[in-house]
Amino acid sequence: NPLALKIVAASIKDLFDGNVAEFVKHQTWIFGDFSEMLKQQFKRLSDLEKQILRFLVSEANAVSLEDVNNKLPESLRTSEIMEALRSLIHRDWIQTASSKDKKSGQTLYMVQRLVKKYVEKYQLPKHGSS
Repeated sequence: NPLALKIVAASIKDLFDGNVAEFVKHQTWIFGDFSEMLKQQFKRLSDLEKQILRFLVSEANAVSLEDVNNKLPESLRTSEIMEALRSLIHRDWIQTASSKDKKSGQTLYMVQRLVKKYVEKYQLPKHGSS
């Protein structure tokens, strides 16, 4: 998972001054708190990025820019949505699905399994809770 690798790499750089051997001595800490690291990364996302991510998680299949555009408030410009998608791709929260849909020629967007599980468990509203 690219997001997991980025988080671990950043942790090695930040916590161990890039010393991989030192990191290996303490690896259980880093992996034990992986959901906490995802939580911190999630907090850094813009509200629009979070909206898009939650929408993508709720979809069973990869979706097009048009699908994302139709789900979000009409007041948002397509350029804002495209920038948020680009940012999510750059941060490895989402990925393009086999780059092009052969039938429509549209690029499709989806979340990786690890991200989907995290968002479903920790970032979606709980139904039936008071």
